[in-house]
Amino acid sequence: MRNARNRVLMDGVQVPVVAAETEGRTGRIEGQRARTRECKLGCVFTQTTVDKDGWAIRDPDSTTYVGAIETAAEFGFRIYTEAWRRGWEWATIKVVMGDGAVWIWNLADQHFPGAIQIVDLYHAREHLWKIAALLHPHDQAAKKLWMTPMKDLLDDGDIEPLVTHLREIAAAHAGAAALSQELLKEAEYFATNADRMRYPEFREKGLFVGSGVIEAGCKSVIGSRLKRSGMRNARNRVLDCPWRQRHHRPALLPHQWEVRRLLGAGSYCLINPFFSLLCRTLHVLVLTFVVLAAACAQGAALIAPMGVAWNAWSPTASRQWPGNSS
Repeated sequence: MRNARNRVLMDGVQVPVVAAETEGRTGRIEGQRARTRECKLGCVFTQTTVDKDGWAIRDPDSTTYVGAIETAAEFGFRIYTEAWRRGWEWATIKVVMGDGAVWIWNLADQHFPGAIQIVDLYHAREHLWKIAALLHPHDQAAKKLWMTPMKDLLDDGDIEPLVTHLREIAAAHAGAAALSQELLKEAEYFATNADRMRYPEFREKGLFVGSGVIEAGCKSVIGSRLKRSGMRNARNRVLDCPWRQRHHRPALLPHQWEVRRLLGAGSYCLINPFFSLLCRTLHVLVLTFVVLAAACAQGAALIAPMGVAWNAWSPTASRQWPGNSS
């Protein structure tokens, strides 16, 4: 771990909840009540090597996840605890990656000061595609034509020229107030995160510029158990209460054990204390039975030759004792 590059990634995903969990909350659609809550997910993994082309390679079985439906402040201590448990203080290079959400960078500044902050390249590209759709909503060819030079600026880390160009477009559409305001909002997004979008520099250092690990976690760890058809979860049952978690990791249901390696710990310890004790007891009993069976088999193998020798020396039908004559 002392020579590793330690990564912390954070994201949020909306999950359906019961009506009692959304009382007093404004819905994402104006005029409608809230139907979801944001489940915050974080992951920590290490990277020590790159491939022959210089692309970063994640260390096998090094990824652990933490998650909960809670405030950003509470989640900050959760991801902080996991990162330090994973040896954050020993990492030679420390990186925090996110999609650009303000709460992520606030937590990064608070709990991981000095770490390199990177905006996921593919989320940044989505912002450009959003702008292209606003400018050319019904012309797919024009949309792609506009996107090509903008994408090149982004990939090359030339954020200042990109921001300038977006602001010029917003000024040219001043007559359409809604469009101009949206363009300025997107320009501000890139301006605010300019230092986190130095992608050529990050790649030269052998760092990841994509957050596929946390996106996969949102689907496998959260989506597979909280967003299935008809699910409406109460918050205290979403990722299980803290005393059921081990190292702040979400517990798994039995049919979800196939993703246990993503969580970096055995599945039995992630359910609840009683089930864990039961499984450990059965495990000990099975091992005891196996050891006893092996001992019996070995004992029988040792005794068998002795019996053969005795029968050869002293047949039952005509027993002859040494020194006696018939």
